[in-house]
Amino acid sequence: MMDKARKIAAAIALLIIAFVIVVLVLGSIANRRSELAQQDKVLAQLNAIETSADSQALRSKRVIDLAFDGWDNLEVIEANSPGASLRDRALQHISMGYQATDPVGSQVFERLANRDCAGRINGVTTMSGYTEQDVINGWQLAKDNLRTWLPYISTPRQVSNSCEDQFESVLKRTGKSKGISMKDLGEAAGGGANDVRDWWNEATKPISDAVKNFKDGYNSQR
Repeated sequence: MMDKARKIAAAIALLIIAFVIVVLVLGSIANRRSELAQQDKVLAQLNAIETSADSQALRSKRVIDLAFDGWDNLEVIEANSPGASLRDRALQHISMGYQATDPVGSQVFERLANRDCAGRINGVTTMSGYTEQDVINGWQLAKDNLRTWLPYISTPRQVSNSCEDQFESVLKRTGKSKGISMKDLGEAAGGGANDVRDWWNEATKPISDAVKNFKDGYNSQR
């Protein structure tokens, strides 16, 4: 009797496992179909914009807006527009003067700024044994990116400070035992990097307290 009961229990367990597997597979198929349907929808919208009779400026704005209208839209559009990333499209929108006639919203530029910052952070943290100087170099590149987007962001200080805080976190990981701070980073830059001597004259420099410490550290080495 006990052996028979065990066999029945094992059979029930197998049926339950099989049922769960079927549900997961069907769910995965449904999700994939939903993703493909969304991709087709985005591509149809993209095609409609690019073939419309709208001005080039308005078409540019509409494509950029579409890209940032959903979490996956950007990847779909970039995958189907080789050689024309959304970053490049946004830069062209600005350089061609389209922002004056058909402006793109602040949130788009904020996401581009955050994306650039994340890329610069990743460029540092993926190095093997990255140093304080690597953080300095990455921060300077991030600042160059920020200068591009901040004039079109409604909360530039917040965006700039957020990027800066991320670099400070990376900096601390390079020298926890030494208590390295943004001020120490500034001293390192002031003592060994000639190409940052005019850094603080830039109109779009961040203005948080941490950056003030950076400036103080930098000046102490001049």
